[in-house]
Amino acid sequence: MAKLVYSAIASLDGYVADGDGDFGWAVPDEEVHAFINALQRPIGTHLYGRRMYETMIAIDREKLLAEKGPRAFLPKRWVVERTFSWLGQNRRMSKDYERLTETSEAFIYAAMSRLMVKRLAHS
Repeated sequence: MAKLVYSAIASLDGYVADGDGDFGWAVPDEEVHAFINALQRPIGTHLYGRRMYETMIAIDREKLLAEKGPRAFLPKRWVVERTFSWLGQNRRMSKDYERLTETSEAFIYAAMSRLMVKRLAHS
């Protein structure tokens, strides 16, 4: 069984960002940065919220543009938080009490089909 590791950066009063929405105050020193890198090195999957994802993708873009120039191909990424919110809009999917995984899978297909139809109707 895999181990679940949860980590977050926050000030002592529990805030992640300052009054302007910036969290530049949380830049770690070299020793802390090395520790965090060592802690996260074996992790296979990272789950980010919208704000952290936007911060991380901006860093990736800056790095890629610096390496390859303004015509660099920027990979499209999947944002899990948004997908979960789409699934949560379906009342049946808000709580999962299904006995069989096949039943849950069928409701996921139905919810995503509804989303695709909704998107096609708007285009």
